[in-house]
Amino acid sequence: MKRSVKFTVAALSLLLVGSSLTACSNSSKDQDTYKQSVSARRESLRKSREEKSSTENEQIKKANNQLAQDLKGNQDDAHNGDHNYDYSTYVERIEIKSDTQAHVYVDESFMNLDDEAKTKVGNSISNLILRSMATSGMDIQPEDQKRGIYLAFYTGGSKALGHSRFTNYNEYKFY
Repeated sequence: MKRSVKFTVAALSLLLVGSSLTACSNSSKDQDTYKQSVSARRESLRKSREEKSSTENEQIKKANNQLAQDLKGNQDDAHNGDHNYDYSTYVERIEIKSDTQAHVYVDESFMNLDDEAKTKVGNSISNLILRSMATSGMDIQPEDQKRGIYLAFYTGGSKALGHSRFTNYNEYKFY
């Protein structure tokens, strides 16, 4: 009887060790499958981001080209006496950085304006940028127009002069 108990205990021990090894083996296979799945998902997301980024870059490039044409037209109109476009005479160039942000390079005379006049110039520039973005084919919604676009102002020498407020892109802080 003692032998059969020992034999039974030994047999059960072997069964437990065998099932543990099988569970570990299955667990290892599951981990490998999981790791491959995660790796494939990461690669898919990376490719998707690259494609989206490439498309956005093309849209921004197209919008910047349209903006340069529109700014030149407004400056020509201002020089021909149309005071609705006087704001454009302070602008040397504008560079759209994203669908929500642009850098505005102004001449030194811009800093001679009072804050109210600078705000009017900034809001006119924001409207010009959004119009150029829409004309170039970017998806601009009414709420985008209401919100405006974040502007950072610089001199031609890249000295920072001011920026939109984060709480309201149509209000500005000048240094």
